[in-house]
Amino acid sequence: MPSKLSLSAPALLLAGAAAMAAAPTAVLAGGHAAPPSHKYTVIDVPGDTGGTVVISISKGAVAGYWGDSNNAYHGFVRTADGTITSFDGPGSVLTWVAGIKTINAHGAITGWYVDGNDHEHGFIRTADGALTPFDGPNSSATRGYAINDKGVITGIYKDAQGVDHGYVRRADGTMKSFDPQGSIYTIPSDVNDDGTITGSWVDSSHIGHGFLRAKDGTITTFDPPGSINTTPNCINRSGAISGEYADSNNVLHGFARAADGTITAFDPPGSISTYAVPIDSKGRIGGFYEDSNRAYHGYLRNADGKIKTFDPPGSVYTIPQGIDSSRDDRGAISGYFASDDKIHGFIRSP
Repeated sequence: MPSKLSLSAPALLLAGAAAMAAAPTAVLAGGHAAPPSHKYTVIDVPGDTGGTVVISISKGAVAGYWGDSNNAYHGFVRTADGTITSFDGPGSVLTWVAGIKTINAHGAITGWYVDGNDHEHGFIRTADGALTPFDGPNSSATRGYAINDKGVITGIYKDAQGVDHGYVRRADGTMKSFDPQGSIYTIPSDVNDDGTITGSWVDSSHIGHGFLRAKDGTITTFDPPGSINTTPNCINRSGAISGEYADSNNVLHGFARAADGTITAFDPPGSISTYAVPIDSKGRIGGFYEDSNRAYHGYLRNADGKIKTFDPPGSVYTIPQGIDSSRDDRGAISGYFASDDKIHGFIRSP
């Protein structure tokens, strides 16, 4: 995959899964062995030998990707009734559903796939199974990272000169590229139902900053105080943003940016690195953190700042990725965890 066409840190942690899954449970448990107070549904795609990674959840349906015995990856959707369907783009050798908000309330999914010529194409897959590829202008690599409930998609594409840009794709298929002023490459991560997009951009000094792009195209950049690298991940219906940033010691902290621009930094107790991934309509943030034993645990931060940590039973590391933000959501969390030398998807029900 092209080096600059990268996801935020949460989605990249899968690369180290084999090593972490093989680590002794006694070392990695980190004192999180209390009986679970929530229901956990473990998800494994039939035929999975390379791990099942659940990314997003909406109205009880989840989307993600899984690996087969040939080290090929495929997309999948699990509907609220438990039915699992695997899928691939036309001519795909690898299919990824690995963005930030990959499924919307209508069951439409976005992601990307790699063809036999090593070109990456974005796609939208509707609930009836119809899959439509798309590409940015003169692009050799296009990825869909997020889709809102109106079918608007955002992501990145690489142009003919090898420069990475952000784009917004309307439900009618029209695409428009964009970059914050001074950006040498742009990584949108999420779009809300108002069409507001958040993500990161990198300046000529290779420093990452956050941005907010309004539906009319106006772009506002931002950084938490003391940040040397800012990674916004998700934006909710009211315009609140979740993400993480690195301080001057290169330590990662979570942050919440309110719609008025106020930024609040936070860390779960015992964290040496904090990742803040989804934020729901009530301002609850899901994510994960690394403890001093190099173990990863999930957490849920309420809008009032209270944080509760969690791990699915048997987990040696836990990576939450989504919160159900449908209109009738109750805060179900989706993600993946390592147990028994294997990666499993999960849903944590309230």
